[in-house]
Amino acid sequence: MFEFNLPTNELLTRRLRYLIQTEHNGSYAKLFEQLYDEVPDEGRLKLFKAYVDAGNVNGIFIRRLAEKTKIGQVSFSRFFDLYVDNAELFGD
Repeated sequence: MFEFNLPTNELLTRRLRYLIQTEHNGSYAKLFEQLYDEVPDEGRLKLFKAYVDAGNVNGIFIRRLAEKTKIGQVSFSRFFDLYVDNAELFGD
């Protein structure tokens, strides 16, 4: 049996940071607004940033990403492919 350890938290963090940099001018608040249709207060934004930076997300968050960002235009197999870089993944 073949097993490997996919660093999904690290990969997800890299993908999200790239999206934040390229689509939201580095603003976590803008991504939050896009996902939740509201402006976050300082506490919620700090918590949101901590979760994103740690790659600590749940299925509901992944669904929101798929529905409201470019991530929804990418197959799971490509999104989690370690050999596909962010520019190739999200390039227009």
